Amino acid sequence: MIRFSITALVLPTLCMCLCAQVPQEMITRDQYLDRLEERFRNASSELQQITGVKFEVPQAAFSQPNPAQSAFDALPGPQAKPQPTITPVQEKSPNLLSDDEVIREIMGIAYDSDTLEMVENLESNSSVEKEEEVVEVVPPRFLEDEIGPFFVQPFIGLSLITGDTNIGNDTVFRGIESDLGYTIGLSVGRRWGNMEGEINFGYVRNSYTNDAKVNTDLFSIDGDMEATGFSTKLAYGIPMNENGWIKGGFGLGFAERRVSFDYYKNSEYKLSDSPSEVVFTYEFLLAMAYELGIGWDAILSYRFLNMAEFGPSDDVSLHLFEVGLGKNF
Repeated sequence: MIRFSITALVLPTLCMCLCAQVPQEMITRDQYLDRLEERFRNASSELQQITGVKFEVPQAAFSQPNPAQSAFDALPGPQAKPQPTITPVQEKSPNLLSDDEVIREIMGIAYDSDTLEMVENLESNSSVEKEEEVVEVVPPRFLEDEIGPFFVQPFIGLSLITGDTNIGNDTVFRGIESDLGYTIGLSVGRRWGNMEGEINFGYVRNSYTNDAKVNTDLFSIDGDMEATGFSTKLAYGIPMNENGWIKGGFGLGFAERRVSFDYYKNSEYKLSDSPSEVVFTYEFLLAMAYELGIGWDAILSYRFLNMAEFGPSDDVSLHLFEVGLGKNF
Protein backbone atom coordinates (compact mmCIF):
# COMPACT_ATOMS: atom_id res chain seq x y z
CA MET A 1 0.00 0.00 0.00
CA ILE A 2 2.86 2.37 0.89
CA ARG A 3 4.68 1.60 -2.37
CA PHE A 4 1.54 2.27 -4.36
CA SER A 5 1.06 5.65 -2.63
CA ILE A 6 4.67 6.69 -3.32
CA THR A 7 4.31 5.66 -6.93
CA ALA A 8 1.03 7.57 -7.28
CA LEU A 9 2.63 10.70 -5.78
CA VAL A 10 5.96 10.68 -7.60
CA LEU A 11 4.65 9.72 -11.04
CA PRO A 12 2.39 12.78 -11.54
CA THR A 13 5.16 15.04 -10.25
CA LEU A 14 7.60 13.65 -12.77
CA CYS A 15 5.06 14.06 -15.52
CA MET A 16 4.50 17.69 -14.59
CA CYS A 17 8.23 18.36 -14.56
CA LEU A 18 8.66 16.70 -17.91
CA CYS A 19 5.81 18.72 -19.40
CA ALA A 20 7.27 21.94 -18.04
CA GLN A 21 10.51 21.46 -19.94
CA VAL A 22 10.64 23.69 -22.99
CA PRO A 23 12.82 22.55 -25.87
CA GLN A 24 15.62 24.95 -26.70
CA GLU A 25 15.76 23.98 -30.33
CA MET A 26 13.36 23.33 -33.16
CA ILE A 27 12.49 19.59 -33.35
CA THR A 28 9.77 17.58 -34.96
CA ARG A 29 6.83 16.08 -33.17
CA ASP A 30 8.22 12.54 -33.41
CA GLN A 31 11.58 13.62 -32.06
CA TYR A 32 9.89 15.34 -29.15
CA LEU A 33 7.81 12.24 -28.30
CA ASP A 34 10.89 10.01 -28.58
CA ARG A 35 12.79 12.20 -26.15
CA LEU A 36 9.81 12.27 -23.81
CA GLU A 37 9.64 8.44 -23.91
CA GLU A 38 13.35 8.20 -23.18
CA ARG A 39 13.07 10.51 -20.17
CA PHE A 40 10.06 8.54 -18.92
CA ARG A 41 12.02 5.27 -19.12
CA ASN A 42 14.94 6.81 -17.23
CA ALA A 43 12.59 8.14 -14.55
CA SER A 44 10.95 4.73 -14.25
CA SER A 45 14.35 3.04 -13.82
CA GLU A 46 15.32 5.48 -11.07
CA LEU A 47 11.96 4.98 -9.36
CA GLN A 48 12.37 1.22 -9.59
CA GLN A 49 15.79 1.40 -7.96
CA ILE A 50 14.43 3.55 -5.13
CA THR A 51 11.24 1.61 -4.42
CA GLY A 52 12.23 -1.83 -5.65
CA VAL A 53 8.99 -2.05 -7.63
CA LYS A 54 9.21 -2.66 -11.32
CA PHE A 55 6.83 -0.44 -13.26
CA GLU A 56 5.97 -1.60 -16.79
CA VAL A 57 4.42 0.88 -19.24
CA PRO A 58 2.06 -0.72 -21.74
CA GLN A 59 3.32 -0.63 -25.25
CA ALA A 60 0.05 0.91 -26.43
CA ALA A 61 0.65 3.96 -24.27
CA PHE A 62 3.43 5.17 -26.54
CA SER A 63 2.54 7.05 -29.62
CA GLN A 64 3.16 5.40 -32.95
CA PRO A 65 4.99 7.34 -35.72
CA ASN A 66 2.62 9.13 -38.07
CA PRO A 67 3.39 8.42 -41.75
CA ALA A 68 1.90 11.76 -42.83
CA GLN A 69 4.04 13.66 -40.37
CA SER A 70 7.15 11.79 -41.51
CA ALA A 71 6.38 12.65 -45.14
CA PHE A 72 5.82 16.33 -44.21
CA ASP A 73 9.11 16.43 -42.31
CA ALA A 74 10.92 15.01 -45.32
CA LEU A 75 9.88 17.97 -47.49
CA PRO A 76 12.67 20.55 -48.24
CA GLY A 77 12.35 23.86 -46.42
CA PRO A 78 14.17 26.39 -44.29
CA GLN A 79 16.05 24.87 -41.46
CA ALA A 80 15.28 26.19 -38.05
CA LYS A 81 18.01 28.23 -36.45
CA PRO A 82 19.10 27.16 -33.01
CA GLN A 83 17.66 29.38 -30.29
CA PRO A 84 20.21 31.13 -28.08
CA THR A 85 20.45 29.83 -24.59
CA ILE A 86 19.31 32.39 -22.05
CA THR A 87 21.27 32.36 -18.85
CA PRO A 88 19.97 34.31 -15.88
CA VAL A 89 22.14 37.14 -14.67
CA GLN A 90 22.07 38.03 -11.01
CA GLU A 91 23.85 41.39 -11.35
CA LYS A 92 24.29 43.78 -14.21
CA SER A 93 27.82 43.60 -15.49
CA PRO A 94 29.49 46.82 -16.63
CA ASN A 95 30.45 45.06 -19.87
CA LEU A 96 26.81 44.34 -20.80
CA LEU A 97 25.38 46.33 -23.71
CA SER A 98 22.49 48.74 -23.18
CA ASP A 99 19.19 48.41 -25.05
CA ASP A 100 20.20 51.04 -27.63
CA GLU A 101 23.54 49.33 -28.17
CA VAL A 102 21.87 45.95 -28.64
CA ILE A 103 19.49 47.45 -31.20
CA ARG A 104 22.38 49.05 -33.04
CA GLU A 105 24.32 45.78 -33.01
CA ILE A 106 21.32 43.92 -34.40
CA MET A 107 20.79 46.55 -37.13
CA GLY A 108 24.47 46.54 -38.02
CA ILE A 109 25.13 50.19 -37.20
CA ALA A 110 28.78 50.93 -36.59
CA TYR A 111 29.83 52.74 -33.44
CA ASP A 112 31.43 55.87 -34.83
CA SER A 113 30.98 59.54 -33.96
CA ASP A 114 29.20 60.43 -37.21
CA THR A 115 26.60 57.67 -36.79
CA LEU A 116 25.96 58.51 -33.15
CA GLU A 117 25.58 62.20 -34.01
CA MET A 118 23.17 61.34 -36.81
CA VAL A 119 21.05 59.15 -34.52
CA GLU A 120 20.97 61.83 -31.83
CA ASN A 121 19.90 64.46 -34.38
CA LEU A 122 17.13 62.20 -35.66
CA GLU A 123 15.90 61.58 -32.13
CA SER A 124 15.95 65.28 -31.26
CA ASN A 125 14.21 66.27 -34.50
CA SER A 126 11.49 63.71 -34.00
CA SER A 127 10.70 65.04 -30.54
CA VAL A 128 10.55 68.72 -31.51
CA GLU A 129 7.74 70.00 -33.67
CA LYS A 130 8.82 72.48 -36.27
CA GLU A 131 6.68 75.57 -36.46
CA GLU A 132 5.95 76.58 -40.02
CA GLU A 133 5.89 80.32 -40.60
CA VAL A 134 2.81 81.32 -42.55
CA VAL A 135 3.58 84.10 -45.03
CA GLU A 136 0.64 85.82 -46.63
CA VAL A 137 1.36 86.62 -50.25
CA VAL A 138 -0.47 89.72 -51.47
CA PRO A 139 -0.91 89.67 -55.27
CA PRO A 140 -0.03 92.91 -57.09
CA ARG A 141 -2.84 95.23 -58.14
CA PHE A 142 -3.09 96.73 -61.61
CA LEU A 143 -5.33 99.56 -62.75
CA GLU A 144 -5.76 97.88 -66.11
CA ASP A 145 -7.39 94.87 -64.46
CA GLU A 146 -9.40 96.76 -61.84
CA ILE A 147 -10.88 99.70 -63.78
CA GLY A 148 -10.22 98.93 -67.44
CA PRO A 149 -7.54 99.35 -70.13
CA PHE A 150 -9.02 102.43 -71.89
CA PHE A 151 -10.30 105.75 -70.55
CA VAL A 152 -11.78 109.08 -71.65
CA GLN A 153 -11.60 112.05 -69.25
CA PRO A 154 -13.15 115.45 -70.01
CA PHE A 155 -12.07 118.16 -67.55
CA ILE A 156 -12.45 121.81 -66.62
CA GLY A 157 -10.35 123.94 -64.29
CA LEU A 158 -8.73 127.19 -63.23
CA SER A 159 -5.59 128.74 -64.72
CA LEU A 160 -3.21 130.83 -62.65
CA ILE A 161 -0.14 132.70 -63.97
CA THR A 162 2.28 133.68 -61.21
CA GLY A 163 4.52 136.74 -61.60
CA ASP A 164 4.63 139.41 -64.27
CA THR A 165 5.32 138.92 -67.97
CA ASN A 166 6.20 141.01 -71.00
CA ILE A 167 4.24 140.91 -74.27
CA GLY A 168 6.06 143.69 -76.11
CA ASN A 169 8.96 146.12 -76.14
CA ASP A 170 7.03 149.27 -75.26
CA THR A 171 6.76 150.38 -71.64
CA VAL A 172 3.06 149.69 -71.43
CA PHE A 173 3.60 146.08 -72.56
CA ARG A 174 6.08 145.26 -69.83
CA GLY A 175 5.45 143.94 -66.32
CA ILE A 176 1.90 142.78 -67.05
CA GLU A 177 -0.01 140.96 -64.30
CA SER A 178 -2.57 138.40 -65.45
CA ASP A 179 -5.95 137.69 -63.93
CA LEU A 180 -7.35 134.30 -62.95
CA GLY A 181 -8.29 132.34 -66.04
CA TYR A 182 -9.81 128.98 -66.98
CA THR A 183 -8.98 125.81 -68.89
CA ILE A 184 -11.03 123.10 -70.56
CA GLY A 185 -10.02 119.92 -72.36
CA LEU A 186 -10.23 116.21 -73.00
CA SER A 187 -7.85 113.32 -72.33
CA VAL A 188 -7.91 109.85 -73.84
CA GLY A 189 -5.53 107.06 -73.04
CA ARG A 190 -4.59 103.44 -72.66
CA ARG A 191 -3.37 101.49 -69.61
CA TRP A 192 -0.77 98.72 -69.49
CA GLY A 193 -0.80 97.39 -65.96
CA ASN A 194 -0.24 100.59 -63.95
CA MET A 195 1.39 102.52 -66.81
CA GLU A 196 -0.70 105.02 -68.79
CA GLY A 197 -0.20 106.56 -72.18
CA GLU A 198 -2.35 109.68 -72.68
CA ILE A 199 -3.15 112.29 -75.34
CA ASN A 200 -4.43 115.61 -74.03
CA PHE A 201 -6.33 118.31 -75.98
CA GLY A 202 -6.86 121.60 -74.17
CA TYR A 203 -7.61 125.27 -74.28
CA VAL A 204 -6.46 127.83 -71.69
CA ARG A 205 -7.22 131.58 -71.43
CA ASN A 206 -6.07 134.35 -69.08
CA SER A 207 -6.99 138.04 -69.34
CA TYR A 208 -4.78 140.96 -68.30
CA THR A 209 -4.77 144.76 -67.94
CA ASN A 210 -1.95 147.27 -67.49
CA ASP A 211 -1.68 151.07 -67.12
CA ALA A 212 1.39 153.25 -67.52
CA LYS A 213 1.98 157.04 -67.27
CA VAL A 214 4.64 158.70 -69.37
CA ASN A 215 5.02 162.44 -68.60
CA THR A 216 1.45 163.76 -68.84
CA ASP A 217 0.18 160.95 -71.08
CA LEU A 218 -1.71 157.92 -69.70
CA PHE A 219 -1.37 154.68 -71.59
CA SER A 220 -3.47 151.55 -70.96
CA ILE A 221 -3.76 148.09 -72.42
CA ASP A 222 -6.11 145.16 -71.88
CA GLY A 223 -6.34 141.85 -73.62
CA ASP A 224 -6.08 138.04 -73.39
CA MET A 225 -3.40 135.37 -73.53
CA GLU A 226 -4.71 132.14 -75.07
CA ALA A 227 -3.28 128.74 -75.97
CA THR A 228 -4.82 125.85 -77.87
CA GLY A 229 -2.78 122.68 -78.18
CA PHE A 230 -2.19 119.04 -77.50
CA SER A 231 0.35 117.00 -75.59
CA THR A 232 1.30 113.38 -75.03
CA LYS A 233 1.89 112.15 -71.50
CA LEU A 234 3.32 109.08 -69.87
CA ALA A 235 2.05 108.43 -66.33
CA TYR A 236 2.19 105.76 -63.65
CA GLY A 237 -0.75 104.98 -61.34
CA ILE A 238 -0.93 103.28 -57.96
CA PRO A 239 -4.18 101.77 -56.60
CA MET A 240 -5.14 103.11 -53.16
CA ASN A 241 -7.57 101.30 -50.82
CA GLU A 242 -10.46 99.68 -52.65
CA ASN A 243 -11.79 102.40 -54.97
CA GLY A 244 -9.09 105.06 -55.23
CA TRP A 245 -5.84 105.59 -57.07
CA ILE A 246 -3.20 108.25 -57.68
CA LYS A 247 -0.88 108.89 -60.58
CA GLY A 248 1.95 111.13 -61.70
CA GLY A 249 3.27 111.86 -65.17
CA PHE A 250 5.22 114.02 -67.58
CA GLY A 251 4.19 115.31 -70.99
CA LEU A 252 5.47 117.10 -74.10
CA GLY A 253 3.47 118.91 -76.76
CA PHE A 254 2.77 121.94 -78.90
CA ALA A 255 0.34 124.81 -78.57
CA GLU A 256 -0.74 127.80 -80.63
CA ARG A 257 -0.08 130.73 -78.32
CA ARG A 258 -1.95 133.99 -79.03
CA VAL A 259 -1.69 137.40 -77.40
CA SER A 260 -4.58 139.78 -78.25
CA PHE A 261 -4.77 143.32 -76.92
CA ASP A 262 -6.38 146.77 -77.28
CA TYR A 263 -4.10 149.78 -76.88
CA TYR A 264 -5.31 153.19 -75.54
CA LYS A 265 -3.65 156.57 -75.08
CA ASN A 266 -5.43 159.05 -72.83
CA SER A 267 -8.57 156.90 -73.16
CA GLU A 268 -8.37 157.20 -76.94
CA TYR A 269 -8.30 153.93 -78.90
CA LYS A 270 -5.05 153.56 -80.83
CA LEU A 271 -4.36 149.93 -81.81
CA SER A 272 -5.72 146.39 -81.72
CA ASP A 273 -3.67 143.30 -82.54
CA SER A 274 -3.52 139.54 -81.91
CA PRO A 275 -0.17 137.94 -82.88
CA SER A 276 0.15 134.14 -82.52
CA GLU A 277 2.69 131.39 -83.01
CA VAL A 278 2.99 127.64 -82.42
CA VAL A 279 5.32 127.00 -79.48
CA PHE A 280 6.76 124.05 -77.65
CA THR A 281 5.21 123.04 -74.29
CA TYR A 282 6.04 120.68 -71.45
CA GLU A 283 4.04 119.79 -68.36
CA PHE A 284 4.01 117.80 -65.11
CA LEU A 285 0.93 116.04 -63.83
CA LEU A 286 -0.23 114.88 -60.41
CA ALA A 287 -3.76 113.46 -60.05
CA MET A 288 -5.95 111.48 -57.72
CA ALA A 289 -9.21 109.73 -58.51
CA TYR A 290 -12.06 107.89 -56.84
CA GLU A 291 -14.11 105.21 -58.54
CA LEU A 292 -17.79 106.10 -58.53
CA GLY A 293 -19.01 102.82 -59.98
CA ILE A 294 -20.23 101.48 -63.33
CA GLY A 295 -16.93 102.53 -64.91
CA TRP A 296 -16.87 106.23 -63.87
CA ASP A 297 -14.15 108.07 -61.95
CA ALA A 298 -14.11 111.47 -60.26
CA ILE A 299 -10.69 113.06 -60.90
CA LEU A 300 -8.85 115.95 -59.27
CA SER A 301 -5.54 116.95 -60.86
CA TYR A 302 -2.82 119.57 -60.89
CA ARG A 303 -0.75 120.45 -63.99
CA PHE A 304 2.24 122.68 -64.33
CA LEU A 305 2.32 123.92 -67.96
CA ASN A 306 5.10 125.95 -69.53
CA MET A 307 4.82 127.56 -72.99
CA ALA A 308 7.86 128.85 -74.85
CA GLU A 309 8.32 132.49 -75.83
CA PHE A 310 7.52 133.92 -79.26
CA GLY A 311 8.23 137.33 -80.81
CA PRO A 312 8.48 139.97 -78.10
CA SER A 313 6.51 137.88 -75.59
CA ASP A 314 8.27 136.01 -72.80
CA ASP A 315 7.67 132.38 -71.98
CA VAL A 316 4.84 131.81 -69.55
CA SER A 317 4.20 129.23 -66.81
CA LEU A 318 0.69 128.27 -65.78
CA HIS A 319 -0.66 126.38 -62.77
CA LEU A 320 -3.78 124.45 -63.78
CA PHE A 321 -6.19 123.03 -61.16
CA GLU A 322 -8.65 120.70 -62.87
CA VAL A 323 -11.60 118.47 -62.04
CA GLY A 324 -12.89 115.82 -64.38
CA LEU A 325 -15.15 112.87 -64.86
CA GLY A 326 -13.52 109.82 -66.41
CA LYS A 327 -15.12 106.89 -68.17
CA ASN A 328 -13.27 103.54 -68.18
CA PHE A 329 -13.96 100.71 -70.60
